[in-house]
Amino acid sequence: MRTVQLTDQTAGRLALLSAAWELTDSEAVDRLIERLTDRSQPAPAGDDQAHKVPVHFEYRGRRYDGLYDRRDQSLTVTGGGGLGTRRFVRPSPAAAAVVRDVDPNVDPARNGWRNWIVTSTGQPLQSIRYA
Repeated sequence: MRTVQLTDQTAGRLALLSAAWELTDSEAVDRLIERLTDRSQPAPAGDDQAHKVPVHFEYRGRRYDGLYDRRDQSLTVTGGGGLGTRRFVRPSPAAAAVVRDVDPNVDPARNGWRNWIVTSTGQPLQSIRYA
């Protein structure tokens, strides 16, 4: 693990961002880097479904199913609630959409890497994020 020195102003801005996203400082920096870099990879040869992982998200007793795409880290909600089939560029916006669908009066910000669960293992999506 490396240590990074920040100015007081930058550290304060990072703390504010981390709190808003409900992430650790390290996770917030990771999210910013993801947004600034293209992490997509070419599709693997063979079956088009080989790179898709079934996931689900349960919120207030309602279950939403989805498919996480390992190639570009997108997540497609495939069932549950009023979302129908809808693709999101990352898991966190998909999680926010679920929360908004269930309760539009609550702050929808969620960490999709923690809230979406790999259906086959019961582990958070974070467990396969860099696999």
